[in-house]
Amino acid sequence: MAGSVQLKKPVTQWLQVQLEQKQPGDVLSIMPLKGDASSRRYYRIQQNQQASLILMHAPDQLADHQAFACITDYWQRAGIAVPKILAQDAGRGLFLLQDLGNHLFLQSVQQALRQQNHQHLICLYRKALLLLIQMQQLDKPVHFILPDYSRTLMLQEMQYFYDWLIQKWLDVQLTQEAKKNFTHAIHWLAETLVMQPCVWVHRDYHSRNLMLVGDQQLVTIDYQDAVWGPVSYDLVSLLRDCYVTLPDVVVQELIRMYLEILQQQQGILYDALHGFLQRFPKHFLKSSPQSEPHLFCYWFDLMGLQRHLKAAGIFARLHMRDHKSAYLSDIPRTLLYTIRIAAQYPETKSLAALLQDFILPQVVASL
Repeated sequence: MAGSVQLKKPVTQWLQVQLEQKQPGDVLSIMPLKGDASSRRYYRIQQNQQASLILMHAPDQLADHQAFACITDYWQRAGIAVPKILAQDAGRGLFLLQDLGNHLFLQSVQQALRQQNHQHLICLYRKALLLLIQMQQLDKPVHFILPDYSRTLMLQEMQYFYDWLIQKWLDVQLTQEAKKNFTHAIHWLAETLVMQPCVWVHRDYHSRNLMLVGDQQLVTIDYQDAVWGPVSYDLVSLLRDCYVTLPDVVVQELIRMYLEILQQQQGILYDALHGFLQRFPKHFLKSSPQSEPHLFCYWFDLMGLQRHLKAAGIFARLHMRDHKSAYLSDIPRTLLYTIRIAAQYPETKSLAALLQDFILPQVVASL
C-alpha cells in the first residue's frame, strides 16, 4: 500500500479490508492530520477517483470509542449533523469516517472578527445555536449509559486547576487562606450549578469542534465525552471560547437569540427552563431588572467559571503530562475570562483576586 506514512501492519490490513468492501480503488496516500488534545490519531486516506476518507485510530480509549459509536448512531437517527461512520472496530480503536474537509468554524469566525463584520459573526453563530438547540432537545438515551455531569465530576474538573496548573506547572504554594478561599469557591460553584435543568452536553462544543462542510452546513465532532448536565454548559463553551474572544455585545446578542429561539420553538427544553427560572431565588442576582434573560446570564456566568478553571487546568496537564504545549498560550485568555466574571459575584471575588494578583502574573512569566 503506497502512502506518505506507514501504519502498523494490523491497522493496514484492517484498512485494506474495509476499503475493498466500502470503496474499492488504489490508495494513493495516507496523510497524518493534526490531532486534538487526546491520544487519537487521524489520517486522510486518498484513493484513485474516490472521495477521501478519514481513519481514526486510538487503541487505548475503549470507553471513548464505544461512546463515540453510540452517540453517533443516536444523533444521526435524530438528524444531528455528525460525521458518518463507514466502518469500525471499536475494540481496537479503529474507525473509518466521512471526510468533512478542513474548514473549521474557527477560521470563519476569525475572518469575521478581523473584518469587524458583526452581522456575519451573528449569522455564523446562529447556525451553531440552532445545531446546539437541536441536540439539547433530545431525550436522555435509554439503550446506552450517558453519564451525569455530577457535582463530584464538576469538582474534580476544577481541581485540575489547583493540581496541574498551580502545583505542577507553576510550582507555587498557596497560603492556607488562599487554599481555603479556592476550595470554598469551587464547592459553591458545583453546588449551585447542579441546580440547572439538564440536557445533552457535548462538553467541547466550540469553534475547533465545528466544521463547515459543503454549502456551509455545520457539523459537530469530538463528542465522545458527552454527558447529561447543565443547560448552559455548551453555550458557554461556544460563546466564551478558549480559542477566540467574541465582543461582549455579540455574546449578549447571541444569548438573547438562543433564548428567543427556544421560546419560538416552545419545546420541552423551553418549558423546563422557563419554569426553573421562575422558581429560582432572585436574591442571587447581581442587579435588577430581574428578568429571565438576566437570570439565564447568571447561570451562564457561573458555568463559565467552572469550565474555564477546568480548561486552564487541562491545558497545564497537557503540557506537563502529555508534552503538548501548544495550549499554554490559551491559558491567559481563559484566566482573563475567569477573573472578569468571578469579580462580579461575592462568593467568587476572592478567587478573582487570587487569579488576578498572583496566578496570572505567574502564568505570564512562565510562558
